[in-house]
Amino acid sequence: MDNTQSDMAQNTENQWVMTRKEDVNPKLLNIVSAVLDIFPELPDSVQKIMTMVYDPKTSSREIAEIAAADPVLVSNILRKLNSAYYQIDRKIEDINFAIIVMGFNEIRDLAIQTGLVKKLGGEMIGGEYDARELSAHIYMVSICVEELSGKNSKDTGILMSLGMLHDIGKFALHMIKTHEMRLGIEMKGSSDQKSYATLLQHEESVYGVNHAIVGGILAEKWNLSDRFQKVIEYHHYPSFYPLDSVPSQYREDVALISIADYMANSLIFSHTLIPQPHPSYFKILGFDTNVENLVTPALHKKFARVKEFISNIVLVD
Repeated sequence: MDNTQSDMAQNTENQWVMTRKEDVNPKLLNIVSAVLDIFPELPDSVQKIMTMVYDPKTSSREIAEIAAADPVLVSNILRKLNSAYYQIDRKIEDINFAIIVMGFNEIRDLAIQTGLVKKLGGEMIGGEYDARELSAHIYMVSICVEELSGKNSKDTGILMSLGMLHDIGKFALHMIKTHEMRLGIEMKGSSDQKSYATLLQHEESVYGVNHAIVGGILAEKWNLSDRFQKVIEYHHYPSFYPLDSVPSQYREDVALISIADYMANSLIFSHTLIPQPHPSYFKILGFDTNVENLVTPALHKKFARVKEFISNIVLVD
């Protein structure tokens, strides 16, 4: 660890620094990769919607035709539109109209969220993550990303997708553990039940890897772009490693997702799971390092509505 990394480590409560992919035992990475090979792909509807919403020629009817093939997604779209989140005074049951009202960004986020939980987890995910709380978190991170990136940015939609997918490793970790036990493979610290200051530290004690590393590998398995793979893998670096430890082409993306993630944890759930990102990551985006100053009244209202909506969505068939 160089001096800059040591200085950042001293700023954390327990002087603990998350493990990087290159520091993980290659044998363990091979085990993780092999188990991820048998993971389910993202549903076709999600993959198609993610592609189509970035095409300016796509119509709401085309999106509706794709969404209609997934009953759980249709249910969640209509539930959201008819919830207090939108405050519409009449019941809407027309999926095409729902997509027009909600907009492509909302539909994409809801498709990703529904697809992740449907394919990779139920109400409880491995006893460590509550699927409903995790769904709320990734949704709120996406909303923070939209607010921070500027709604008119040509990259806002892609960045919101990154916000929705940044924690896919959490959905995967418990399945890795299940297969590891079935195959008789012992991972690092699998019986360690001590309490740790951060979720990342707990993950590494139990699995030998953290959800960011696993998420980056899973993104590669799903043939997501290098941008998605790297941002997912590095999204917690800002809390532990200096700016120059992140590839230059991804620094702003990583900074944005990390800050949005920290906002969601500290301001929505009233607890922090990781240290605040280093000021250098705020600086490259031109942001105030006081996170509370980044949260607008409109954002607070959205948070409250999302919490209410998430409590009513369908997680599984």
